[in-house]
Amino acid sequence: MIFSIPRYEAVIDAYLDGLEASGLDDLSRVTSVASFFVSRVDTIIDKMLEKIGTPEALALRGK
Repeated sequence: MIFSIPRYEAVIDAYLDGLEASGLDDLSRVTSVASFFVSRVDTIIDKMLEKIGTPEALALRGK
């Protein structure tokens, strides 16, 4: 489970590095799963929307 944007970026970088290092020509069969804990980002964004304070921004909270 991934709990922060910096950790998500590190996971993506490691995944792409692994793909490059694999030397595979056909990546169509490569699969992966990375679970990102979205509610923490939602909480941060909702606070930013509240600071903006416009009706449009406030209507986006929780979406």
